[in-house]
Amino acid sequence: MPILIDGHNLIGQMDDISLSDPDDEERLIECLAAYQRRHHSQVTVVFDSGRYGGLPARPRQHASGIRILYAQPGQRADDVICGIVRRSPDRRGWLVVSSDHAVQAEVRYLGATPIPSEQFARQLAAMRRPPAPQEKEKPPSPGEVEEWLRIFNTPRKAPSKRR
Repeated sequence: MPILIDGHNLIGQMDDISLSDPDDEERLIECLAAYQRRHHSQVTVVFDSGRYGGLPARPRQHASGIRILYAQPGQRADDVICGIVRRSPDRRGWLVVSSDHAVQAEVRYLGATPIPSEQFARQLAAMRRPPAPQEKEKPPSPGEVEEWLRIFNTPRKAPSKRR
C-alpha cells in the first residue's frame, strides 16, 4: 500500500527531529528510507513551502526511491495530499499520514485510509529502538543436574572388535 505523508506534520510528532532543525526534512527522509527498506512500501512525502518548508521545487526522487514534493507558494501540503488522492485511480490504495482532521475526513471520504501522524511516529520510533535483550537462560535445577550427570557419567561399553 503506498503511503502519502504530510512531512512537517509528522516531524512535529517525532521525538528526535524538530521543525526548528535546518536539516529536519533530510532527517525525516532518512528515517522514512529505513522504513521503506523494511516494509517495501512506496513512500511519498509532501512538505509545506514557506516558514518551515524548503524552497518549492519540482518533485524529486530520493536515492531510496522516496518521492518528495513541496507545496507551491500559497498552497498547503494538505491541499497537495488531498489532490493526489482525489486524482488517483486507486483511491482505496493510499495510506495517508496526517493529524489534520480535515485531511483525514476528506481522504477517508475519497476512500483512502488515514492514520494520525502520532501513530506513524510511534511506528517509526519502535523500528529504530534496539531490540530488547534476550532473556538469560536459567541455570539447571538440581534435579536436572543429577539427570545429566547420570546420563553422561554412565560408563559406556567399549565397542567390540570384529574380526
